Amino acid sequence: RAAKLEEELKKKARYEKYREEQEKKARDVMYGEERKKKERAAKLEEDLKKNARNANYRDEHEKKAIDAKHMEEQKKRAKDAKREEEQKQKVKQWDSIYERLATHKNQTGTLDVKKDDDEELFEWIKKQKSILVLYFQKKPIPISIDQARKLTSLGFSQSRPGIIRASGIIDSSSVENQWNVVLGELKAFKERFGSMTFNHISSSHPEYQRQ
Repeated sequence: RAAKLEEELKKKARYEKYREEQEKKARDVMYGEERKKKERAAKLEEDLKKNARNANYRDEHEKKAIDAKHMEEQKKRAKDAKREEEQKQKVKQWDSIYERLATHKNQTGTLDVKKDDDEELFEWIKKQKSILVLYFQKKPIPISIDQARKLTSLGFSQSRPGIIRASGIIDSSSVENQWNVVLGELKAFKERFGSMTFNHISSSHPEYQRQ
């Protein structure tokens, strides 16, 4: 009986030990699952925070890009407006001096202005003559074509075709200058044809016929 009792006690002890081991394994598994859940939850939370940071960064970056583009557009509009205003002022100033010259011509019958009488107008005329040299050569000019035409309609013309200096721009409305214009054309004609006789070329070059 003693041996049997001892055997039962040993068997019971082994069972208790086995049960404890199984419970420990179950607890370890449960703890491991809980730990994994917590780790997954923590990772998910970190991913959400990271995504939120990335979204904020993207939004801020896009906002900065939009703000920069808007600022650039504002600068461009301001620059264009300033350039347009400056151009308007230049045109206004040009028109003002042009009207002074037109008034001078109406009063004196000539486009000639002495430096001592009106230095500003004198220098302006000098500059316009240099511009008209380019205009007659069909080169780019710093004034509009309409402004150049206004100058020619006022009386500025070439003393002869192909001028290269401002001194070749004259007041064609005056009798003396008209005579000089015709003389210049005659000189150009002679240089081209070697003669001042019109009869033998009038049929082939009607532009040289005279009334």
